[in-house]
Amino acid sequence: MPPATCADLSIDLIDGAEYLGPTPKLFRVGASPSIAIGDGILDVLDRKAPKSRFDCPAAEIAAGRGYLVLYASTTELGAFIETFGNRRMVTPAERKDLELGAIGLSRPLKLIDLHSPAIVRLYEQLLDEGVCTIRNYWLTWAWSAALHRCAPDADGLIYRAREAGEAGESVALFSDRARDFLLRDGPSVPVGDVSLADTQRLFVKMTDIKWAK
Repeated sequence: MPPATCADLSIDLIDGAEYLGPTPKLFRVGASPSIAIGDGILDVLDRKAPKSRFDCPAAEIAAGRGYLVLYASTTELGAFIETFGNRRMVTPAERKDLELGAIGLSRPLKLIDLHSPAIVRLYEQLLDEGVCTIRNYWLTWAWSAALHRCAPDADGLIYRAREAGEAGESVALFSDRARDFLLRDGPSVPVGDVSLADTQRLFVKMTDIKWAK
C-alpha cells in the first residue's frame, strides 16, 4: 500500500511535452471518444464504483473526495493495444461502435511519472513494484488516491501499461483538474476504418492477435 502520509511520498511532476512532442495530443478508443472532451467528460465517465486501474476508490467517492479518470495513450497504436491487447482475436462484433478519438491540449500537462526513480524506490520498499501492471486493482486504486491527494498540481499519471508496453505511454488524467483544457482534435474514427489500416497491421504484428474480418 502507498505511504499513509504525504510527507512520506516524494513526488516530482514532469512536463508532458517530454512525451507528447511539439504538437501534443492523446488518443483513446471508446464508444464515443469525442464526447469525453471538455464539458462532456463527466457525462461519459460518471460512475460510482471504481473499475479501471487508477480509478478513484469507492471510499473516497463516498467521503465526497471523488474524482473521475480519463485513460488515453500517447500513440494510436498504444490506444489500440490498451483496448484490445488482452484478447486472442478482435471480432467485428467486439469493435462495433468503437472509435479512435484524438484529444488536443490547450496547455502542457503536469504529470506524475510512475516510473520515476523516487516512485520506483517507494514501490520496492513497499513491495508494490507492479503497480502499473498488477491485476490487484485494490492496490492501484489506493495509489491513485494517495497521488491525487498529495500532488494537488498534478493533472494525472503517465506510465507504461501492461498491454501497451513500448508501443506508447499511457496517461490517466484526473478529471477534476484536466477537464477544462482537453480539446477535440478532429472527428473520431471507427477502429475498423480503412484510414487506420496501418495501425491495425502494426497492432497484429506486435501482439499476434488476429484482427478478424
